[in-house]
Amino acid sequence: MISFEKAIEVATSSVKSLITNSRNIVLEGILISDDKQLYEVSLSYDLQGKDHFEVEQDDDITLGNGLSQLAKVMGYRRQYKTFL
Repeated sequence: MISFEKAIEVATSSVKSLITNSRNIVLEGILISDDKQLYEVSLSYDLQGKDHFEVEQDDDITLGNGLSQLAKVMGYRRQYKTFL
C-alpha cells in the first residue's frame, strides 16, 4: 500500500491534470477506508478564469458604490472533490 504522502500527491496531480483551471489546491482531509484498501483524499480548489463580476473603472458608477463587489463576494464558491 502506498503512503499518505503519495496518495495526496496523486490526488493533487489528478486535480491539476483533470481540472486545468484549478488553483489554490488545499488538502481538506485524508482517510483510509474501513477495509484498508483505499485512501479517501479530499481536496478543495478555486477555479481560475475570467471573472464575470470584474468591473472596469468607469462601470462602477453605473453599478452603484460597492454593488459589484458585493455580487462578486456572494458569487464566490470553492469546489471540493474526494479522490479514492
